[in-house]
Amino acid sequence: MNSGFDEHDLVRALNAPPTPTELADEATYRALYRAEGPTAAPSVTLLRPVSGRTVRRVGTASTLAVAFALAGAGVAAAAYSSHLPAPVQGAVHRVLGPIGVPPADPQAPVDQVEADQVAPPQPEAPPAPAPTGTTTEPAASPTGEPTPSSTPSPEATDPTTPDATASPEAAPTGAPAPLPTGSAEPTPPAPSPTPAMGESPTGTPTGTASASPSADPTASPSGSSTTSPSASPTASPTTTLSTSPTANPTADVTPPPPANAIIEAAVGHRVAPGQTTVFSGVVRAPDGSAVPGARVVLQQQTDGGWREVGVGTTSQDGTVSLTSAPADRTARYRIKVQDVRSAAWRLVLKPTLTASSSTSGSAATVSVAVAGGRPGSPVLLMTRRDGEQVVLTSTSLGANGQVLFSVPAPTTQSWYVVRIVPTGAHAGASTRVLVAPGAPQPSVTPSP
Repeated sequence: MNSGFDEHDLVRALNAPPTPTELADEATYRALYRAEGPTAAPSVTLLRPVSGRTVRRVGTASTLAVAFALAGAGVAAAAYSSHLPAPVQGAVHRVLGPIGVPPADPQAPVDQVEADQVAPPQPEAPPAPAPTGTTTEPAASPTGEPTPSSTPSPEATDPTTPDATASPEAAPTGAPAPLPTGSAEPTPPAPSPTPAMGESPTGTPTGTASASPSADPTASPSGSSTTSPSASPTASPTTTLSTSPTANPTADVTPPPPANAIIEAAVGHRVAPGQTTVFSGVVRAPDGSAVPGARVVLQQQTDGGWREVGVGTTSQDGTVSLTSAPADRTARYRIKVQDVRSAAWRLVLKPTLTASSSTSGSAATVSVAVAGGRPGSPVLLMTRRDGEQVVLTSTSLGANGQVLFSVPAPTTQSWYVVRIVPTGAHAGASTRVLVAPGAPQPSVTPSP
């Protein structure tokens, strides 16, 4: 059984050296291989023929095995597109012609490059050293498939990225170009030259802008440049300006003491009639030391100004205590040492009220005595009606500090309130008094 296929012709075609036409697509296939990444090679078992008789016995079966092996390795695709050498294309056509493989074109010249192929590859140049002042601009973004670069360099700079001296960030500011249609798998890292000082190339290039330069910028099919400025390879600057001072003071600076500072205290701000108040203070020198034996004056403010109401002398530790006169009105006090004066205190006098009542027939009398009140101060008599407090009558405080109210006696025992109105001389004060009901009125109609 003869298939019309000469195995020796196929062997001679496979052993023949490559032609320039066959090598025209070498750079393209290399770039595609790098883009696709390493894949597991198909397992092929080489069988050593025992004798020529065994090979002849196989015949067509061996021919089909070779044809399918070539198809599995990707030669079938080249045969369908007439990319194989003429001898191999003719051999494959004789075997796979029934399924659509075209015959070899004997008219095509050897040095002709088909229209769908790229330009002949150029010899790869060694990686360029890191630029010192200028950067190279990358080629235009690919539109459909990656284009191999003749000089891959990790120092390529995206023209849309700002200069490293103007901004520490490495992310490009321009709008990204559309991504091409291709494999989305990451590209295996390729050996890269030693980076320049300050650079930090990464081992895994990605399809997006990275903060560090890629090891092989042309191997990854990306719609935008994957490189970053060589002068700024990291996402953040290496040095950070601290907002805190570089050194802290070893000790707190003590402010100088004020001149003749005086610290004093008073007992309370509200006083009862006749109550005395003790004022305590400390006299210090400009250097903060206590001043013993200093004359201290206690002054009270009156209508005519400040007048002296007490005198004292500081002790060895600079302290002094002064007592005011018995309170008879609201007054202001201060301590004075030579020309230095303290802050003034306002001591408010709160009067004390004492009230009593009596009922005779239909009339009731309420007597009130006020201690600490000023003559002529208004005094009110009030009671509660319908849930509200109302004023029944009012009068002025007499010179003797007393006041008398006469009102109709209530029908039932009731509480009344006596209140003195506050003035500039004293605060307001009040007290309560219980008023008994009046005697019942006799009936005018005689009983039978």
